Amino acid sequence: MIQAIRHHQGQVLFRSRAAAPQEEVPQDLYHSVALEPTAQPLRSCGSPAAVETPVPALAEPPNEKERYWQAIAREALERLNGGRPLAAQDQDWLDRLQAALGRPFAVIPDPDHPSQGKVLDTRLTVEKLNASPEKREALERTLAAMLEATRDAPMVLGDIKIHNPQVAERMASGYTASSFRELFGFCERNGVFDISVDPASGLIRTSGGTENAEMAARQWVTDSVRCGELERDRDPEGWKKALSTVALFYSGPREAEAFEKAIRDPESYRRGGPAEGVAHIFIPATLERDPDWANNKRLESHGMALRAMCDCMIAGAVRGERWGFSCADEVSDSMISTVARMARMFAAIGYESAPAVGNWEETVFPGGLTWDTEAMRSGLESLHDLMHNSAYDGNAQIARLRERLRQAPHGDFLADATALQDSIRAGQDRVRRTYMAESPGIREMDSSLTFLSQSTIRLDDDPAADARKHLDLLEAVEKNLVRGNGMIRYLPFQVRLQDGTAVSSPDSYLSQNYTIAADRDGKIDLEWAEVMNQFGSKDASDPEVFAARAQLSSPDKEAEWFMVSDLAHGYAEQINKLLDQPADPARKELMARARAGAERSINRAYARITDAGRVKANGRKCPALAVPEAYAHVTSLREGSDGNRSTRPIPGENTPLMWAASSLYAASKELQRALDRLEAQP
Repeated sequence: MIQAIRHHQGQVLFRSRAAAPQEEVPQDLYHSVALEPTAQPLRSCGSPAAVETPVPALAEPPNEKERYWQAIAREALERLNGGRPLAAQDQDWLDRLQAALGRPFAVIPDPDHPSQGKVLDTRLTVEKLNASPEKREALERTLAAMLEATRDAPMVLGDIKIHNPQVAERMASGYTASSFRELFGFCERNGVFDISVDPASGLIRTSGGTENAEMAARQWVTDSVRCGELERDRDPEGWKKALSTVALFYSGPREAEAFEKAIRDPESYRRGGPAEGVAHIFIPATLERDPDWANNKRLESHGMALRAMCDCMIAGAVRGERWGFSCADEVSDSMISTVARMARMFAAIGYESAPAVGNWEETVFPGGLTWDTEAMRSGLESLHDLMHNSAYDGNAQIARLRERLRQAPHGDFLADATALQDSIRAGQDRVRRTYMAESPGIREMDSSLTFLSQSTIRLDDDPAADARKHLDLLEAVEKNLVRGNGMIRYLPFQVRLQDGTAVSSPDSYLSQNYTIAADRDGKIDLEWAEVMNQFGSKDASDPEVFAARAQLSSPDKEAEWFMVSDLAHGYAEQINKLLDQPADPARKELMARARAGAERSINRAYARITDAGRVKANGRKCPALAVPEAYAHVTSLREGSDGNRSTRPIPGENTPLMWAASSLYAASKELQRALDRLEAQP
C-alpha cells in the first residue's frame, strides 16, 4: 500500500510502501562486479616520494546571513545555559530562533505505523520548554552541534581534513619507518589506544561515550573480537578471559539450543525470519541474549569468534604467546563445546550461501554475504589447523585439545579432516567468485569487503594474481565509498517492495542530524528528535521499518565511518605478502600500488582523531585524541552553494569507539612492519 503525506501546497513530504521479504538468490546469480579501481601514480616501493606536510586550512569569513544565524544561535544557547525557567518575554527570542532556524509544523512517518504519517507541532514555545527539561536539553545540544559544524578543520593535507593539530604535525603524504613510528608512538603515548577492561569478564568497554544506553548495556561479539588486537597487546590475560566469557554466552541453554536446532534442521535457519538463529549480542550481567534484539543472522560474528578461539589455543600451545592458552586445561569446557557447535552449524546450514545480515545487522540478504562467508571460512581454516596440522602432532597440549574437541558434541565432524577441508573449500570458492560484491545483485559495494584483504583468504593460487585482486578490490572500495572524514558503510541499494517496485535505500543510520533535534532540512524540530529516537530503537530487520527510516535520511549525507583504517590494513597486508615472494618487476609494481594506498588510507584514518574543545554530533562534549565510530553530518550555520545551510560531518556520539581505535592500531602495526621490512631490503 502506498502512503503519501502532503502539506497544504500539495508537495509530497513522505512516501512509503510496505516491503516484502526478498526471495533467496540462486547460487548461479553470484558474480564478480568489476568496478573501476582508483588510478594512482606509481613510485618506488622502497622509499617515499617527495613528501607533502599538512598546512593550515583556509576558512572563509562568514557573510551577513551566516553572522545572523550564528548570532541568534549563540544568544539562544546563552539564555538556555543558565538553567532558569523561561518567562513570557523569552518568547521573543524563541520566535526569532524559530523564524531563522525552525518551522511551525512537520509531517513525518509514524514510528508505530511506518507506512503512515503524522503531523507534528514543531513550534518553539516557552510553555513547551518549561514543561519538558528533555526538550530544553535537546534544544541546547542542537544549537551546540550546529555551532560546532560551523567550525572548520584546522589543518589539511591535500584533500584530507585533519582535526587534531598535534597529530597533523607528525603526518605527511609519505612515510619512512622512523617517521611513521613517531606518528604511531605519539598516539600510543597520548591515550588514543587506551582501553578499559572489566577485570572479571575481560570484556572491553565498547564505547567511551556514556550517553548511548544501548552501547553501555550490551556486548557485541564482533566488537569483543575486533578489539582483540589491542587487548592481546595491552592485557593478554584479559583477552583470554574475554574469549572465555564469550564462550560462556554461546554455551548457555538458549544459544546451545539455537546451534543444535540449526544443525538438526538447517532449513529452519535458511527459511526462518531474522529472529531465527544464534544471537550475536548479549547482556554481560546475565550472559544471555538481549531479549529486545530480534536479528540473529549476523553470521560473521560467529565466524570471527571461532577463529579467535582457535587462534588463541594455537598461539599459546604452539608458539607460547602470552595472549594464548599455553595449557589445554586453561580452555574451558564452554569454549570446547562452542567451537564444535559453531563448526558443525556452519557446515550444516551451507554457510557459503546462508542468509545473513552482515556487519550492519539491518536486513537479511538471501544467498549470503561475501565477508560473512570469509569470516566463517577463516574460522574453519584455523580449526583445521588446530585439529590436523601434522607439525603439531608432537605437542602434548595440542594433543589434549584435540582429544577434548573430538569428545565434544559433533566432535566427529571436527575429527574428519576431509569434511572440514570440503567446507573450507566451499567458502573459498564462494569468496573467489564474489569478492567484488558483498551481496551480488542486491548490495554490492559495501565497506565490509575491506575485511577480506586483512583475512587469510587467497583470491588466486598465484601470489601476484592474489595481491592484484586484493588491490583491485581495495581500490574499488576506496573509489566508491571513501569520503572526506571516513568511509560510508555502503552505496544505496534497491529494496524490493510488496507491489514489486524497487526503491533506493541509502544508509540512514547516523545520517544527517540523527542525534539532535533538527530535521533533514536542518530545521530545529524538537519532536523530530523523539521520532528519530523511536526509530533508532526499532528492529531494522523489519523491511517496513528499514524503508521508513531510509525515507528520513538525506541523500549523500551518510555517516562517514572509521573503516579507512581497515583499507590501510588491507593495503599494508598486501605489501607484507609480496615481500615474502621473490623480487621481480611485477612484484615491484604491485608493492608500489599497495604502499601508495596504505599511506593514503592511513592518513585518512589518523586525520579523524579528535581535537580538544570540540563537540559531538549529539551536542555533547567530545574527548580529545579519540577515534570516533563515525563522523555524522550536522546542519551548520554556514551557507551552501544553493543558498541553504550547508552540512558538515563532526564526531558522532560513539566517540571513542574501541573497535575504531583497535582498527587503527592494527593497521598501524601492519604498516609499521611493512615499512621496516621495506627499508631492510638490500
